[in-house]
Amino acid sequence: MKLPVVCLIIAILFFSVARAEQTSIPVYSYHTDPPFYIPDQPIDLTRAWVAKFNRHHKNIQLNLIQITRPKLNSIVKSGKPYLILWANAIWFKRLDANIIETDSIFWDADIWVSKPSKALRYAEPKDVIGKVFGGRKGYFYKGLSELIQAGKVTRIDKDTDHDNYDALKAGKIDAFVMSRSSLLYWFSTGIEPRDLYIAGSPHDAYTRHVLASADLAHIVNTLNQYIHGLRSDSGWQKRLSMWGVAKLLDPFELDLNELDSLQ
Repeated sequence: MKLPVVCLIIAILFFSVARAEQTSIPVYSYHTDPPFYIPDQPIDLTRAWVAKFNRHHKNIQLNLIQITRPKLNSIVKSGKPYLILWANAIWFKRLDANIIETDSIFWDADIWVSKPSKALRYAEPKDVIGKVFGGRKGYFYKGLSELIQAGKVTRIDKDTDHDNYDALKAGKIDAFVMSRSSLLYWFSTGIEPRDLYIAGSPHDAYTRHVLASADLAHIVNTLNQYIHGLRSDSGWQKRLSMWGVAKLLDPFELDLNELDSLQ
């Protein structure tokens, strides 16, 4: 057998073995707002995070699946294997008590947005009594469920933050909840801070992680190594700055002092 033919056979066998050893794992993202999801742009925070992981981990490839929160809730309850990006275990514990959480990727908060002329000065859930607020389908807002059931607060769900923003401008709702990360992206891309009133206290503050079902516990360490590596990756920091969310890497004061300077 000629040498080139032998080399070709060896190469084919090598790549066949490598492909057989490669594991493809679905990772779900249910976020429909920038910077996590920007469908009309070539890249967004979620796609960039997954693509960078895949470039550096040839034996584990993450298959990104965009999904609605209600459908994701069903998957988590079903017992099927899953990874969830940009989430916190607290939000899914009632659906899967065995859920596993990686180290934190960054800090975030749910904040109240209203009109400056009709500002919602939020400090605790009772401050929303008598209001109509914009929520998101499939999302749980702590402290408000009881008030909604009692008829003291009205909730209207939309698909995106921009839908809620439009409803606010049209006077259909008094305020809405959005993530601090998305607000920072808005401010970095042209929405004027003076057009919005941001309550000085968040509705909730939390860290974002990758969540894993128990049967995928074996890759959590790999994910943690990747998460920690990004913190010292200057190229990644530049991307975060471009999306306006670089400051989310560090803990922040819960009264959101830095947002006051934007108003």
